[in-house]
Amino acid sequence: DEASRVHHFLVDASASMRGERATFARGMAIASAKKLLLAGEDVTFRFFDSRLYEAHSARSGQLPIAYLLSFKGEHGRNPSRVFAEVERTLAIASTRDPREPIVHVFTHGALYVPRDVMAAISRRAKVSGLFMLPSGGDLDLDYLDLLDAHWVVDHSALASRSARAKEARRILGTEKAA
Repeated sequence: DEASRVHHFLVDASASMRGERATFARGMAIASAKKLLLAGEDVTFRFFDSRLYEAHSARSGQLPIAYLLSFKGEHGRNPSRVFAEVERTLAIASTRDPREPIVHVFTHGALYVPRDVMAAISRRAKVSGLFMLPSGGDLDLDYLDLLDAHWVVDHSALASRSARAKEARRILGTEKAA
């Protein structure tokens, strides 16, 4: 039953996600959520930096756009703590909510979550990640094999409007064949 899923969008709001990365991540989260809402799915949003912020749900098919575009993280970064809390939240929700959880992470290529924590999350939910790389960076995370899907956007794709649009269409699955 397709309606028995809930999508949790986790958007990185740490200082390392300022500028083009933050704009692209939030835009992709909004576009992905809208696509899921149109398909009848349930979506919640949470920002994180050194802590996991309060969840905001899409209500009656309406996204909390003002909140998503204006949120500012105020703390450093602590992926171990944040994703341990994500796992606890999923554990608690599994006792009350029969829907299948799907976790979507929007962050940069240096999100070092301990492998055991990501393994615990992936046992409770399907997990996908959208990683934005710094210039000249590579994606080298030891938990990528635990994710159900992941996409990488390099610095050059974020540098131009047409390249960003092309990457967004590719990720959303709407890229037209050449």
